[in-house]
Amino acid sequence: GGVAGGAEPDARRLAEQLTAAGLLSVVSADGGDCRYRPHDLVALYARELAAHEDPRASGESMDRMLDALIAATESMYPHLPWSLEGLPLDRAREHHPAYVTAVPAVEPGDSVRWVHAQRSLLLSVIEQGCRFGHVSKAERLSGLVAPTLAAFGGFEELLRTMAMLRDAARSAGDALAEWRAEYARAALLLTRQVDESARLYARCAEEFERLDAPVEQAQSLACLAFARSIRGHVDEGSSLAAIEIAGTLGRPAISALAFRNHAEVLLRSGRRAEALERYRESLACVQGLDNNLRVRGDLSRRYSRCALRLGDLDEARTSCRQAILLAEAAYDSHGLAWCLNLKGQILLADERPREALEAAERSRRLMAETGDAQGSATVALVLARARLAANRRR
Repeated sequence: GGVAGGAEPDARRLAEQLTAAGLLSVVSADGGDCRYRPHDLVALYARELAAHEDPRASGESMDRMLDALIAATESMYPHLPWSLEGLPLDRAREHHPAYVTAVPAVEPGDSVRWVHAQRSLLLSVIEQGCRFGHVSKAERLSGLVAPTLAAFGGFEELLRTMAMLRDAARSAGDALAEWRAEYARAALLLTRQVDESARLYARCAEEFERLDAPVEQAQSLACLAFARSIRGHVDEGSSLAAIEIAGTLGRPAISALAFRNHAEVLLRSGRRAEALERYRESLACVQGLDNNLRVRGDLSRRYSRCALRLGDLDEARTSCRQAILLAEAAYDSHGLAWCLNLKGQILLADERPREALEAAERSRRLMAETGDAQGSATVALVLARARLAANRRR
């Protein structure tokens, strides 16, 4: 734990000695805070020893590891980006177990980078926690870090982790945790299997109603309407039901999601002026919320896209510039990819095809890096239009 945290002088000295002996290697050194990984042979040897360890002792060790990582990520959570689709978490624990004596000393601005750097460890501990039956703690850690990890892509890996969490919750008889994990899978599947995502959202809405979980039910209905709208199916009933439930909850973020996804349904049914007003309502809901850069960036991009379709290029340009700045400030690579895709469309409308091509190319690279197959297909259309327009200019 001391070596991983890298904060105490004794731990730092020990890490340097292990590195000199070839047992550890430095994987990053940001701001003087080094992070290490064991040599592959050492990791393999440790894995073999663990295979012969008493399962009860291993389970207790994993429980302590979960507690330590939950304490660390809860301290950073106020500074981590979140999304409207993300399921809300209960308040952080006021007291952690006595054996959790220290958490990594991470500056607020470095919280996102820390979570990203520890991606493999975090997902591995969540999966191991599921195997040892620590479902509630594995779900807690997942809820703390998954939105940040998703901003950097790697959706297949996250889908596997959520499936393990779902199965572990089902085995433990925790129906709420099971369907929260399925909801997370539905959100991830929007990047590659829209029909399956819509099917899962529909099941989640039904199960959350049965479980008397109105927050999760409202979010599922709002996302169901959005997923169906991508396929051209206008499901205004689900989006209006989400708005109605959200109005009884007193949670601005839930109302913002319901308004935003109703706007998406309206936009796809050609009611652009109504959609623009719904986006404004959604933006108003999030203005007073903490750490809202990623959410405001997402909403500004959608507002810009709607303005573009209404033919208001000035409003579209201004909102898109704001969305790009917010996505960059939130370290939201996936959101930035969508913003650049929109920027390419605006530049095409401005008859600036070469600049549009540059924006679309950058968007395509980010879509590929984050693993968004749906996004890659979408930006390919903008790329094709930009190339044709650029060729005509020659």
